[in-house]
Amino acid sequence: MAWDKTLLDASWRGVKFDCVKTQDSAQRATASHEYPYLDGADVEDLGRRARRVQISAVFLGNDYENRLQAFLQELDKPGPGELIHPVFGSIKHAQLLDYDVVHEADSRDFCQVSLVFVEATPGNPFFVQQLPAQKAQAISQFTAAAQNQGMSALAQALGAINGVKGNLARLNGLRNMLTGTLGAIKGQIRGMVGGMLDVLDFPRAFAADMFGALGGLADLRSFDPAVLMSDWRSLGLQLDDIVKLPRQVSNGEISSGGNAGPGTGIPNPGGDGGAPGSGTGTGSPGSGSEPGTGGTPGTGNPGTGGTPGGPEALPPVISARPLPAYPADVDLVEAVLQVGAATTRADTAGEILAAEADQPVLSPAEVEQIANDTRASVQDAIDAIRATLPMEQARPVVEALKDVASSVQEAAEVVIAARPPLQTRVVEAPGNLHLVAFRWYGDYTRAQELARLNPQLRNPNAIATGDILHAYAR
Repeated sequence: MAWDKTLLDASWRGVKFDCVKTQDSAQRATASHEYPYLDGADVEDLGRRARRVQISAVFLGNDYENRLQAFLQELDKPGPGELIHPVFGSIKHAQLLDYDVVHEADSRDFCQVSLVFVEATPGNPFFVQQLPAQKAQAISQFTAAAQNQGMSALAQALGAINGVKGNLARLNGLRNMLTGTLGAIKGQIRGMVGGMLDVLDFPRAFAADMFGALGGLADLRSFDPAVLMSDWRSLGLQLDDIVKLPRQVSNGEISSGGNAGPGTGIPNPGGDGGAPGSGTGTGSPGSGSEPGTGGTPGTGNPGTGGTPGGPEALPPVISARPLPAYPADVDLVEAVLQVGAATTRADTAGEILAAEADQPVLSPAEVEQIANDTRASVQDAIDAIRATLPMEQARPVVEALKDVASSVQEAAEVVIAARPPLQTRVVEAPGNLHLVAFRWYGDYTRAQELARLNPQLRNPNAIATGDILHAYAR
């Protein structure tokens, strides 16, 4: 061995030391079975015992005592650690058994430490395996944590806005946007009842109602096997539209009840030109000062601006269009709403994957699509939070969303890995899917499985020789 090229610096838990000798040993565990009146024994190999590593470390020089004390402190720490063997490299889990510190009078400023290590392999305790269904069901715990972090971020941001004096116009616009957004979401769910608390004074209650309403959108769908992917795509499209509600409500495109229209309240009877006779007192119809404002009565006789032939004038019409919210406030609510949409998708994906682990109805490509759609939605939420909140406020929400994305990916992986490997197989003889399933697996009932894995088939009753189908290996 070329020691000048491959020899390593010996160390224990990061503390380097000089080494003059190593001795490695290993034993096999055996069981002997002996029988009366029969020479010899049947020896059963039960596996290799833990390797033992004996190392002679040396410390020399005027400062050897300081280095020796630091090394002994690491030796006295309990538990296994990483040992760098000068020849064999890293041993991740090495347990120190004993050590001897030797000083000799003939060796000045010199100390030798004899070390005995044993390789500690992490065991495999019972009941540590997590089933695919458990992985999928654990997603809800991460989504709940992400929603709590989103509530906290919204409450902190609204508290800062609410505490500024002389900010009445901004607060009114923000209140109108929040109530309008929540009303538009509730309008899509029949029979949903929310709280009556003020959204600015109790932002957590508003966020809880919003997240609950988003969860109700998923409950409206059955996710039956025949329409599962269709329901999944429609839920995604609906959530994408809901994320746009705060800006639409602020612009007056959607009323608080969820109806599209030019205003968010009472219709403006004056149209685009104002109410008839609502000029500056001259009585000319349609001469309003601003479109849709309804005009002002002017300085003349109130009766001169009335309806022709009427005994008295109409009262001035006040616009019902609410104050628009600040763009920064709209971005904040959209970001929190994006968090709710992402967690709703993740919760739904977890339920789908949990059911898929018990009764497979999807192909691996469809499971992958569900995971990718969910992770893309979570990434959108992360980007929105980072762009809206300061780093110290955004980090807890972002970390919780990362856990959600990781849990969805892990659940999808274990659901796919729980099945046999997917491969392409060539049909050897003509027939239908039932015959093909019987030839390949000896079970004709797996024809539905083949149909699910091969959605490109137009006629499952006309499978020709040489056709290539996706199928499980066993």
